[in-house]
Amino acid sequence: MAGLSGSCKKGFDAGIKEGIIYEPCDDYYWYEYSPLELVVENQKAKLIFAQDLSAEKCRELLPDLKKKMDDYQNQLNCTGIDKWDVTPF
Repeated sequence: MAGLSGSCKKGFDAGIKEGIIYEPCDDYYWYEYSPLELVVENQKAKLIFAQDLSAEKCRELLPDLKKKMDDYQNQLNCTGIDKWDVTPF
């Protein structure tokens, strides 16, 4: 759960210990908001996050991102259900 603030992460950790099952695909707290770039602005370091990017910059980044996603997808394989697992209640 990288990217969570300390108190938020502690809350989720406590919930998990109590048996709460958090659905990772449905909620924001599993997303990692990593900086994409480090720039110098007004002689100060500034981290650039996705929400800071212009639409033009996003379009520039898309081909590389698409290639990374395709490469990852092409490495996945599923040959059956024998290695699937469940979350116990």
